[in-house]
Amino acid sequence: MEGHAGEEFLQKLIPQLSFRKRRTVKKIRRKINIDITSSKKTDSIASETYNQPEQPHKPVQSQRKLRDIPDQTTEPVVPQIQSKTVNLTVSQINQHIDVIRKILILEVHRDFQRHFAKLASLFKDDLNLIKDLSKIVNYFTHQTQKCLGEGEKPLDKSLQQEFIKELTALPSLEQFYVHDGDKPEKDRSIHSLLDSLKEDIKKGNRANFKGLQELETKFEEFVEAIRADKQEVVREAVAELKNKNNDLKNLALEMFDLLDSVNWVIQELGNDEVTKQVEKVVDNALQTLDSYGLEEIQVMGKRIDGKTMISLGNVSREKYAPHLEQYHVYSVTRRGFRDKETKEIIRKATVITVD
Repeated sequence: MEGHAGEEFLQKLIPQLSFRKRRTVKKIRRKINIDITSSKKTDSIASETYNQPEQPHKPVQSQRKLRDIPDQTTEPVVPQIQSKTVNLTVSQINQHIDVIRKILILEVHRDFQRHFAKLASLFKDDLNLIKDLSKIVNYFTHQTQKCLGEGEKPLDKSLQQEFIKELTALPSLEQFYVHDGDKPEKDRSIHSLLDSLKEDIKKGNRANFKGLQELETKFEEFVEAIRADKQEVVREAVAELKNKNNDLKNLALEMFDLLDSVNWVIQELGNDEVTKQVEKVVDNALQTLDSYGLEEIQVMGKRIDGKTMISLGNVSREKYAPHLEQYHVYSVTRRGFRDKETKEIIRKATVITVD
């Protein structure tokens, strides 16, 4: 478009107008120029479009709408636990595990109380030894109360019933999804395991270390099923669970050590008949630990191995153990234990070797 009739008219008119009217006309002129420019651009675009090959029709989307539309070429989003659900699920799992652990602590205490009662029955005429045994029982009772965190409540069946009631009153876990292959599915592994443990306990069956260990394993697997930014929450919870499980195992081992220390003392007295009876009590206690999934590491007479043993020193082979080879275990001052299922070393054996 070349020239414009309105533009020529305004050019002649402006010198004859007053200042105010002249300013108004200039505004009109600018408006005309804008219209002309827009018209030229439109004509140019129309011309270019006309010369282009025909394109298939595409529906027009606003910029805002386009940003909201997901890319259809990307992989489908896997449903994962949302932040609120993660925190709730972790909290609920912890609640269940804490109560189950308390029930287990009571069972450990009751088991070793029974072993010490059997030991005391062997020395009912030895008042001094009975007094010493009573002090030991009072000590590990205090340690049990400390581990429970329930103050100085009596460790009797009423407390256990209180814990069982608390466990059965806990709400069911929140459902969550995990991605298995191409299809997201509800994960029921932790739910099923907890439900099974709760049912066993409600029926009066013993809680067991194995169940708690399986929960720990499932809890670790749970980390992979959630959003990356929430995994740290679960990792911290798993680490806390591991520490509490280790505290429980160490409590059981400490009770056993107290029993075993009496065994060493009795052996020093040189009464073979009494020693055999005490060893039976110790063997029963070892079976109890085995039922918890804690097995003794057999080291007596074996060559020193830093993976499973700690040496406190050695004795003369020629004088004390000519039948043993050099650096083999002469005596065990504290027994070592490992996890029966995973074979993880829980505690190394402390030994004396021959030189």
